[in-house]
Amino acid sequence: MAPMAGLVVMVLLENGAQMEEGQSILVLEAMKMEHVVKSPRAGYVDGLQVAPCQQVFDTSVLFTIKVCRVKMEDWIGTFEGHKGCSLELS
Repeated sequence: MAPMAGLVVMVLLENGAQMEEGQSILVLEAMKMEHVVKSPRAGYVDGLQVAPCQQVFDTSVLFTIKVCRVKMEDWIGTFEGHKGCSLELS
């Protein structure tokens, strides 16, 4: 989701592009300041939802990430603390 409402100034990657954790994906402008939106994890851009000059809200989905390989410790951290979720290893 967008970290804030603003204007999409630049889209740096396209659908299907491989990205690394922390890689810049797009640039938003809000209150005359630019904010670089970075990937929270490695994967592929899947479902890019925005284009340059598009206004977005703080609830807007900007893109989704297709993850191909996941470390077990990443999944365990995802489930901990979520009501009704559990992970059993056998």
